[in-house]
Amino acid sequence: MNGDIERILLNAKDESHGALKSIDISHSEIHSGKYFHSRILSTTLDTSSWIDLELVTPTTATAVIHLFVNHNNSGGLSEIILCDISTSSTYSHGATAVTRQNHNLLSVNTANMTVFTGSSQAAFITSTMTSTQATLIDLQQRGSTGTISGRGELGGGRNQDEFILKGASTYVLRLWNRNAAGNATLTAYWYEE
Repeated sequence: MNGDIERILLNAKDESHGALKSIDISHSEIHSGKYFHSRILSTTLDTSSWIDLELVTPTTATAVIHLFVNHNNSGGLSEIILCDISTSSTYSHGATAVTRQNHNLLSVNTANMTVFTGSSQAAFITSTMTSTQATLIDLQQRGSTGTISGRGELGGGRNQDEFILKGASTYVLRLWNRNAAGNATLTAYWYEE
């Protein structure tokens, strides 16, 4: 127990100047160079089409990943899906790496999690997929069928929806357009500890 208290107190100090941290942990991780994002966008996402980010986590000995998600879809209604495909027998991995941007532009730290565009063969990733295809972690519908843009966050409320990802695993994050064609953006934000 005393070791836990000592660790908490040591981690409460900012590494750059030793003062006690009094800001949100995510903001603190930006300052320490451990907060990153990757983004994919489409300027012509058709109805019933999707954009994916494939997230490959390092072992937990390397880093623990805390994930937040943000999206925007001018077409209106979107489904946002997060699933674990680590044991999938049908998923064909994406091949195109996506830039991982450190939010502290002065930092030389690089992300331990790798990110790829999703596979075009992954049409099975839906709310009704089977457990041999993938494990559904979260599914949310955002926006409307009218002209209101579908915007929101999955894992955006730190106390409610942050996802701590398992190490040495592969996840797919999908924005599925369910209404009119339009612009869409899907962003994964994470910090590593």
